[in-house]
Amino acid sequence: MFPASLALPCAVPSPPLPHVPPSRELKTSVSVRDDELFIMGGLDETRESASSRGVPFLPGFLRGRQSDHEATEILLMLHVKRI
Repeated sequence: MFPASLALPCAVPSPPLPHVPPSRELKTSVSVRDDELFIMGGLDETRESASSRGVPFLPGFLRGRQSDHEATEILLMLHVKRI
């Protein structure tokens, strides 16, 4: 076994929200053997949005509504080969 250290800045592809930083960083240390596959996950993000269209004074059934739910997760797969 030999130790491997990872420090990965991951850019968020969507526009940042005021309370969400535009990038995320992950730091970890793992011990892997030669020819092993290491899979790491957990950098996930969920976004929900809702909007309505139409004239405000009309009843609700005459206005359009839309809601969206988006979930993403970043997975890192590392195949170790000693050279």
